[in-house]
Amino acid sequence: MDADSCGETPILTASCLGHEHIVQHLIARGDLISKEDEINALELLGSTFAEKKPRHCLQVLETSYAGKVVQSRTGINTRQYFIAGDVTAGVAAILILKQNSKSIHNIAIDQNEYQTPFNQYFKEISTPLQLEKLQGNTSAIDTHSLLVKMRVLGLVHRTTIDAIKGKGEEFAANGQLKECFVLWMYTLETHQRILDVLNPKRFFFLMSLTNLFLDKVFTQPLPSNILLYFEESMNLFENCTQEIIIGISRTQRIPGVKKTLDFYYLDRIIPVAMHLMLLLTKLKPILLPVQIDRVKDAVRKLVKLNPIDSKGVSLMHFSCATSVFCRAEGATVFPFPSLEVLNLLLEAGANPCPRDIFGNTPLHILGKHRKVPGDMLEALLKAGAHLDMKNAQGHSFESLRASRGQKLRQLVNPVHHTSLQCLAAASIRRHGIPYKGVLDKQLERFVDFH
Repeated sequence: MDADSCGETPILTASCLGHEHIVQHLIARGDLISKEDEINALELLGSTFAEKKPRHCLQVLETSYAGKVVQSRTGINTRQYFIAGDVTAGVAAILILKQNSKSIHNIAIDQNEYQTPFNQYFKEISTPLQLEKLQGNTSAIDTHSLLVKMRVLGLVHRTTIDAIKGKGEEFAANGQLKECFVLWMYTLETHQRILDVLNPKRFFFLMSLTNLFLDKVFTQPLPSNILLYFEESMNLFENCTQEIIIGISRTQRIPGVKKTLDFYYLDRIIPVAMHLMLLLTKLKPILLPVQIDRVKDAVRKLVKLNPIDSKGVSLMHFSCATSVFCRAEGATVFPFPSLEVLNLLLEAGANPCPRDIFGNTPLHILGKHRKVPGDMLEALLKAGAHLDMKNAQGHSFESLRASRGQKLRQLVNPVHHTSLQCLAAASIRRHGIPYKGVLDKQLERFVDFH
């Protein structure tokens, strides 16, 4: 009867798969299954039948509720019960639920969290009368089935995750966006509390929620309840920023090697942050000044972290790239490069010419496009980007455009964006004048770039 690595005992496995005869056989033994485990197994069996036999599901749940009432009367206190009314009269308002187990496989809703958004939208039924009212209400039975899975199996169990994903998608399809967000956000935050940063389950619902809102923005007119979109998008963005902080903190020193980062999580999480920024810029025209200030403060916090991926690609590079994509209604959407995101980053104090491991700046990224967005080019140059800065292959923005048959003057007047300092640095490099150890270190780096 031992639990496996997922915290699942044989009777719970039988309940998950709907093998009622095995569940009843193990319970009938008497010496194998505790009363607590028996009730859990019956509730989980009822949850499984909810997907296949809704009527049978209620019969199984009635059995488990009878067991709960008996358990309360006999003083078995494995779960903390909150009894409202007279138990002897059959009124057992058992408001779920706090188990003694602290393992990650049985994360339960703490009684102190009763007023959280999750508990405002999702409550297990607590009286026989409420159980009776489920009759014929398929949606309510499905929701209760999910809550039972979350409690008995925990939020990291594969069966629970599949059920949460499916129920959230059903909510979203029915226009119940708030319910979907609350359910998935609760799951996401629980996973972030208990799972290691490299666990893919930690990332799954963050991406799912981001795609949900992007889908609404790119495929439908903005709804009247735009405040909901803003609040939830901001919550997601702030959550994502915290995840980036965790990713950056995974810095370790290896003997004989310079400081290195474990970029696995950052490579996945930074594009999500970019999409959430894009989402906020789409909402910006109809936001209140106080909401716009909140967006700017959140972006400023992220910019100060200066997150980069394994190839040295920064937020500024991402804003100018075409390789950042998302999915909406099953179709692939390429919303970048984005002038709105670029301006938001620049306003937050982002460096206009960071370099990746190949020496590319955001201008180089724009220079590689089939067609250069003129407004983005102007924004970068106005912020202080250098037209003559070269990458590791010796290419400048001008040479990249020349390779596509376009002259620089067709895009911009270079005289307006070329400083005397740039001309001097280029002359030093062109004539091979020694400067290492002669110039100040900062000036050396400046000449290097030219």
